[in-house]
Amino acid sequence: MAGRKLTRVEKQMRKTIAANIQWMLDSHDVTVQHLCTKANVSKSQLFNVLNGSSSPSIDLVSRVARAFGVEPYMLLE
Repeated sequence: MAGRKLTRVEKQMRKTIAANIQWMLDSHDVTVQHLCTKANVSKSQLFNVLNGSSSPSIDLVSRVARAFGVEPYMLLE
């Protein structure tokens, strides 16, 4: 079964979150593996978010933000 087509806003939100997580990884010099361990998320979950193939849950956004020591909304801006 094919999923519904994403709206322009949904696509942009995926891109924004992925870009912000990638920026945090780069600016904090953190590996994906280290972030996954610290945030208690799977590598496949995080890679799917980073490559835009899935939308992150609120829980994932919250865990990743907490791992970086920032508020979750910062990954959405």
